[in-house]
Amino acid sequence: MAEIDEKLIADNDERRHFHGAYTRSTRSVLAAAKAGQFVDADWTERWGIAFAQLYMNAFDAWEENGNPPGPWQVAFEASRDPDITPLHHSLLGINAHINYDLPQAHLAVISSEDFTDDSLIARRAADHDQVDAILVARVKQEDKLMELVEEPGDRTRLDRLLLPFNR
Repeated sequence: MAEIDEKLIADNDERRHFHGAYTRSTRSVLAAAKAGQFVDADWTERWGIAFAQLYMNAFDAWEENGNPPGPWQVAFEASRDPDITPLHHSLLGINAHINYDLPQAHLAVISSEDFTDDSLIARRAADHDQVDAILVARVKQEDKLMELVEEPGDRTRLDRLLLPFNR
């Protein structure tokens, strides 16, 4: 992911906005796992790998033949549009990854039998909540990094009004 990040930045590729944020967020989750912040760090790691692999598969499909899954097609095609702001590029990537990839990643690491075990599901939910907390803690820093690459006027009035809710 770091190599791709460097290439996207060097190429001034608009996909760099989501990719960079995702790379930094992934590093934060891995650091939390190493620090023992999860109920089941091994499971969380498997989940994170399955989740990241779905994004990387879409990225590779776009690079190879321009034909990733539909939500990623929308996000990656938008990277060619100079009128879309860095924030909106990031949001398109977040939308594809959360709404399309996340359910698939869950199904890859939670078996049908697991869904019948309430205590196991509670542990998985606790780890999911911990990942959410890590991501929420990153929002302010990611927003500041986004501001560094935005042009004056990139944020609409609605973007500015919703900022406190985002944080």
